[in-house]
Amino acid sequence: MKNFKTMNLVSACIIAILMVIHAQAGTFSDQGEERISLNGIWSFQIDPDSTGIEKGWHKVDYEISDWDKLSVPGNWDTQNDYAHYIGRAFYRRSFEPPAEWKGTQVRLKFDAVYETAEVWLNGEYLGKHVGGYPPFEFNVSDILK
Repeated sequence: MKNFKTMNLVSACIIAILMVIHAQAGTFSDQGEERISLNGIWSFQIDPDSTGIEKGWHKVDYEISDWDKLSVPGNWDTQNDYAHYIGRAFYRRSFEPPAEWKGTQVRLKFDAVYETAEVWLNGEYLGKHVGGYPPFEFNVSDILK
């Protein structure tokens, strides 16, 4: 069995669109795998008119300094400002993987996302997951910077 590098994330939301690039996160090891937890504070923006993708919110250079900050794992409807919001939203988080991960198998793993998630990494579309809370993952070995 191959030894994979894994990033764990737990998130609960109706529609989550995720962008992850460079920053800092702690690493830990479990069952022979090195992991980076992406739990913590994420940038968050609702997209009531569904134009976020068209506007490039998933792109690396899109400015998000005016976006709200939410804790992940978490759920936007526990926040007063978003308690009654139903629709699309973007979550973004930056991280920097360890240099020794270069040239290895790396997976971006989601432990749970409520309903639908479209995922980007470094501006590249990874795919879509639909349905409840089952875990899912993407092999990001060739996309990770």
